[in-house]
Amino acid sequence: MRLASLLLLTIQVGLAASEYRVGVAWVDITPPIGHEMGGYAARKHGSTGLHDPLYATVLVVESGENSIALVTCDLRSFVSMRVGEIARQKYGIKTTLIDVSHTHSGPLTWELRSPWYQQAEDKMVEAIGHAKGAEFAGTLELSAGKIYLGHNRRKIIAGH
Repeated sequence: MRLASLLLLTIQVGLAASEYRVGVAWVDITPPIGHEMGGYAARKHGSTGLHDPLYATVLVVESGENSIALVTCDLRSFVSMRVGEIARQKYGIKTTLIDVSHTHSGPLTWELRSPWYQQAEDKMVEAIGHAKGAEFAGTLELSAGKIYLGHNRRKIIAGH
């Protein structure tokens, strides 16, 4: 909840004008079969198959001189200054935020700077470009609610 509030506050502060342009895109970032898996300390081999592809989904929001690209991925972690730097150079995006679900059912990421990692960065930048190219007039609205993420699933909570 705090992250969502902080994110909306960042958008509101960074994009103060009343007219917004928004664009959405997604790209497949699935690593190849055999890629080392994250969250499996005792596992000594890479992935053996594919259940579902992994996607990076991008939302670009622009208003006047301000712009932000929000990139979401179902990965354990993903740290990249490169994506933001290239998005700034190629598309004029001032701020890029990469958010991950922190799944333990996906590929090893930050611990392993593999060729796939750079390919995933390149694909994220590509998706930012597609989102920017598909922009349309939009509005931003704020709402509040409760989400139950990041809690101990074994803990018994009354009413849940």
